[in-house]
Amino acid sequence: MATFSKKVAKICKKGIWIGLDTLLLLLACGVAGILHFVIRPRKSGFFCDDTNIKYPNRDDTVSNEVLLVVGFVIPVTFFYVVELASESHKSSKNYICVSLVEVCRVTGIYAFGAMLTIITTFIGKLSLGQLRPNFFDVCRPNISHIVCERGHNFVTNYTCTSGYSENAIDDVFKAFPSGHSAFSSYSMVFLALYLQVRLFVKFSILFKPLLQIMALGLAYYFSLSRISDYKHHWSDCLAGSLLGIAVAFYTAYRIAGLFERKEIPTNSTIVSHAELEEQEQLFQEEAEDRL
Repeated sequence: MATFSKKVAKICKKGIWIGLDTLLLLLACGVAGILHFVIRPRKSGFFCDDTNIKYPNRDDTVSNEVLLVVGFVIPVTFFYVVELASESHKSSKNYICVSLVEVCRVTGIYAFGAMLTIITTFIGKLSLGQLRPNFFDVCRPNISHIVCERGHNFVTNYTCTSGYSENAIDDVFKAFPSGHSAFSSYSMVFLALYLQVRLFVKFSILFKPLLQIMALGLAYYFSLSRISDYKHHWSDCLAGSLLGIAVAFYTAYRIAGLFERKEIPTNSTIVSHAELEEQEQLFQEEAEDRL
């Protein structure tokens, strides 16, 4: 009876922890939604002769929808495949359940890190109100030649007359830092770190590095597309990338504890049998605690 009561208490405790973490994740999503849809950015002034904000408006090479799909679908797919193929879980009697629990754990932490990236990015965008390179084409401020006759005049009193929607006008004040660069860098760097720790490939030395390089290259391409689309200055993309990388390392090391769960290969020439048993026992105990 005492043993049963302890198990019930343990399950309730785990349930409270999971519920609290879920609540915090939903809270982070709510904050990100408010920053994106409710709060308007600061309206910045400009110099009349600033050619860096006079580029033409273009369609996005990588839309927000594509960015979010790629940033979530690709990493989560790898989480499922890697954990289901993990040697560390196969010794457990509840192999599938243990693997799925680990997938849910990593996915939840990954999503929380993504929300942190989005929140910190929008804080910068809304606080600074940095003008995008296509500002003049999207806004078309109602300034006269008299105001700008000296060229280097700084204009703060103006109204956009382009006829674009209010959201489009607000978006032109959200250049720094680049959200595409921040989110793509976070997602792909986190994935590269995850693969480094949890993926063990027996049949090839170069397969894992290739996957990591492809992931990082995708983030690099997304960042470059924002410059070529005249949506960001190079400094916006650099800052966004550094922000995403920083959050990815923090999430992987301090929150997910990825490097404490390193996959150990079963090749006896690489690792001893005792080390393998110790690692398998550790995963089994952690998984049973979470079930």
